[in-house]
Amino acid sequence: LDLSSNLLSQEIPSELGNLAGTLEMLDLRNNKLQNRIPESFAEFEGKNSASVYLSGNSNLSDPAPLMLCFLPGFDLADGEGIMCPPERNALKLFYDSSKGQEWTDARFWLNSYETPCSWHGVTCDEGNTTIIELNLTNNGLSGTISKSISALRSLRVLDLSDNDIKGTVPSEIGNLSELVRLRLSFNELTGEMPPDLFEGLNNLALVQLHRNRIRGTIPSIKWSAEKGWTENDHSLRSIVNYSSAFIADCGNPSDFKESLNCTNCTICCNAQGDCHPQEQTDIQKLKIESYAHFSFIYFACIVGVSIIVVFALFGIDRCRNVHLTEVDMTQLTEKDRKYALDALGVDSVYQFFLSKSYVGWSIALAIVAFQIAMLFEFVKASEVDLSNDSVDLKYTWRCPRDQVECDDMADL
Repeated sequence: LDLSSNLLSQEIPSELGNLAGTLEMLDLRNNKLQNRIPESFAEFEGKNSASVYLSGNSNLSDPAPLMLCFLPGFDLADGEGIMCPPERNALKLFYDSSKGQEWTDARFWLNSYETPCSWHGVTCDEGNTTIIELNLTNNGLSGTISKSISALRSLRVLDLSDNDIKGTVPSEIGNLSELVRLRLSFNELTGEMPPDLFEGLNNLALVQLHRNRIRGTIPSIKWSAEKGWTENDHSLRSIVNYSSAFIADCGNPSDFKESLNCTNCTICCNAQGDCHPQEQTDIQKLKIESYAHFSFIYFACIVGVSIIVVFALFGIDRCRNVHLTEVDMTQLTEKDRKYALDALGVDSVYQFFLSKSYVGWSIALAIVAFQIAMLFEFVKASEVDLSNDSVDLKYTWRCPRDQVECDDMADL
């Protein structure tokens, strides 16, 4: 049906939408048609071979019916985004990918003319010109996260936590350069994270990925939380607890043979949902890598000081005994030996160090070596290494699904 260039005016009759099943082309170009494109034109979307031409009608109101924008033959779909806003199209694809028909609350979603700023969970800037927040936490989402999310270029908050979303984390999230908060926790996400996901996200202040089934390595991020980031925008809440800024399932025990690796996570959670801050210990703040290294340094200092003391006492004895007779030296030596034996204890294995028996010294040295080995096991167990399942560390933090902040339950 070709009615182009016929000076047609007024509104487009909605009845033309009833011809969607029969027409292969509807050409209304270069007329003077005005007001909205009828919602009935969305029926053409079900006929991918149909074409609808409406260009050259400057008085038509925007936007076009949402479903019509997904008709390949609609000539206004690829314009400047006035009739078919890219963000609205992206949200429609996101809705389909995450099984929107099963959501708990999908108010106004896929409305033919309603601005996405009024859709449930969507927040726009003050001028309602662009989307800055998508918050659909605990809303029954499933399916997967659509790659179309990358079209929300001004998005600052993406909160899809506490749902049943599956699949992998799409690398397209890395295109959201304005993103400040990313919450994908408490879902069923699997696979490995894209290695370059956070490279362009320099405004990040909150990333929560725990209680999923992500494997491998979480890429490092450059984030603004450590700079004391706060935000006065009504759509964003300030981060109160710095520890809660970057959370993943990097604790032990893990659901996998090797736990998730996350070098700069602030909190690591384990398979039981218990969490613990990943922070520097007091000795690490002193630039000492671990308690094992600290123990080595400590014992080395003791041995060094002991050697110095032995040589000092040896020199003092030489000076003191220079005028003594052999009988006096023998008596003094026996006196010193008795004093040392009383100090050590007559039942102590260390008394063998006072003897001249090679067997006695061997026994004493073997006991000392055994005690040091036992002590080293305790030192290893005291390491704060969240990726090591053998470390004796109690996870006392909880990161509930219904709040952003984590809590330390140790004092409760």
